[in-house]
Amino acid sequence: MLTMATQAHEYVEKQGYAPPDANSSRASLSYILLLLIHSAPSNTLPKGIRAVVTLLDHKEVMRNSDRITVAIMHSLDPMINSVNQVAILTQEAVGETRRAVDCLYRTGEEIQDKLQHGLEAMREDIQQTAEYVKEGANMLVQAAAMAIKITHKEPRNTQTLGAGGTHTLTYAEVINNCLPAAHLSMMA
Repeated sequence: MLTMATQAHEYVEKQGYAPPDANSSRASLSYILLLLIHSAPSNTLPKGIRAVVTLLDHKEVMRNSDRITVAIMHSLDPMINSVNQVAILTQEAVGETRRAVDCLYRTGEEIQDKLQHGLEAMREDIQQTAEYVKEGANMLVQAAAMAIKITHKEPRNTQTLGAGGTHTLTYAEVINNCLPAAHLSMMA
């Protein structure tokens, strides 16, 4: 259609009935028709009228297509705005999610560090406590051995003598040797 309109406009200009007009307005087309009717030979008049009609059809088609395009764009505007709003909200949600994940990751690292420090401190405390208990037990054994030496009691279990007649007392033996053979209520 566009090539036909261009050809029609060129034909009317070549025949000398239309001044070159960049806008091809209705006034110039009406002027062309009036010139054709009054001064055109009868053999070129139908072709000139068809050329003007083609130009008018082309202009009307273009106006209609412009109106349809405007109507479609007007109908699409709310949808485009909604899509833009959804895109903005999605970007905000992604940003907030990323910040939350970063915060959780950092919190997890901090908790892991605190647990690690706590475990190390607990391990040190347990080691120190074990050393204190061991030292205390050794001191009790030594005190019990001293008490036995003072009372000159022989161990009750004589079968535990080692080579050379030496006997290493256990904690239980030391305690048993320090206890009376019978309860006080039984002695009376």
